[in-house]
Amino acid sequence: MRYTEIVDGAGSPAWSPDGTKFAFELGTSQRTLAVMNAQPNAAYEVIADPGFPWKFAGGARWSPDGTHIAYIASTFNPPEPTVSKMFFNPPEPTVSKMFLVAPTGGTSELIAGDGTWSIGGLDWSPDGSQIVYSSNQDGTYHLWIMPSTGGSPTQLTAGPGEGNPSWSPDGTKIAYLSNAARQIWIVYSTGENPTQVTFDQSVLTPAWSPDGTAIAFTVYIGDVSNIWSLAVK
Repeated sequence: MRYTEIVDGAGSPAWSPDGTKFAFELGTSQRTLAVMNAQPNAAYEVIADPGFPWKFAGGARWSPDGTHIAYIASTFNPPEPTVSKMFFNPPEPTVSKMFLVAPTGGTSELIAGDGTWSIGGLDWSPDGSQIVYSSNQDGTYHLWIMPSTGGSPTQLTAGPGEGNPSWSPDGTKIAYLSNAARQIWIVYSTGENPTQVTFDQSVLTPAWSPDGTAIAFTVYIGDVSNIWSLAVK
């Protein structure tokens, strides 16, 4: 297997829908969001630099049509370049907000967050009309759905703590992690029928296959992480 180094001091790449670019987190003590063409030695452009008091811009997710990137700006700089674990052991005090920005940069548009609560992960609906995200805006991390253009959110889950949402390719379901034994659950995008689908080791980061028939996820056995896959009906 051949590896190609593309950019130093970066992490958490997110491919654009057409596969020509990727967004990524850049830096250490202060993380900005950058985009570059997917080729060695290409120049990158910083598209979001949150500035004080924000220490972190990341968790980038492209809109399905590739015209926008949703990202999270946080007052906390996580020890690894991802927000995927934040809702399990969120640092305190931490606040974060969700923004939209064009892949070419420009002014970021605030779409969620009032500066008093935190966001711990997000995903777009396949048609780009909605965004699901995890937040503790009511005191506990739950999933919420809102229009991708901004507006009032609707609470989707109400368990002991939910995060890492991943929308199914057909738009009908959302996989997520529950803080109850850290297992994967699936709920309809309307909020109906939340169902636990894993029952073994502590897991993280569910991701649907393109055809919606399987979910891949990270399993921790001791200090070793593994990738498992689950068939979904």
